[in-house]
Amino acid sequence: MDQEVVLSRVIRFFILLVLVMLSAGCSRRVVSSEELDRLIVEVSSRHGLSAPLLKAVVWQESRFDPTRVGKKGEVGLMQLMDGAVDDWARVNRCEKPSREELFDPELNLEIGAWYLSWTGSLWPGRESREILQLAAYNAGCGKVEKLWLPEDESMCLELDMITYPGTRDYITKILSKAQVYEEAGLGKELR
Repeated sequence: MDQEVVLSRVIRFFILLVLVMLSAGCSRRVVSSEELDRLIVEVSSRHGLSAPLLKAVVWQESRFDPTRVGKKGEVGLMQLMDGAVDDWARVNRCEKPSREELFDPELNLEIGAWYLSWTGSLWPGRESREILQLAAYNAGCGKVEKLWLPEDESMCLELDMITYPGTRDYITKILSKAQVYEEAGLGKELR
């Protein structure tokens, strides 16, 4: 075979490979940063969350990559776990979305924001509610209840009371990033 034929076949193979790779992910919607901010503001408002806090969770979980898959199978912008999706579907009396559907930024944000808001409803009136919510989002509600929730409802959960360094660091990063987004004015148009 001459070099021209081999080169032609190699080029066709790579073009086919690229087309297959592109079509495999074609159902995953990509959003601009402006559209993502708009979605975050809408979804956070619907669930009684701070838009800067929700955006900071998305930043920490996926760095705004809607196609991200975590080490434990977490999916999308908010790195949703199966348990959170199951809870959302059960409470909302709807069919559980497919794994592929969870890559849709709007649906992923909706479920993640619902879950974050739901965790906050477990501890109404607590002053350290954001810390409790973030600890539950990261480590699970069971860990919060068992290890860190002060028995006295008037007591705040302080960051140094969280015994998992990874969870403490997670919360610190999110609260710091939320402050940056707050200062940048995210969500101010709703106030």
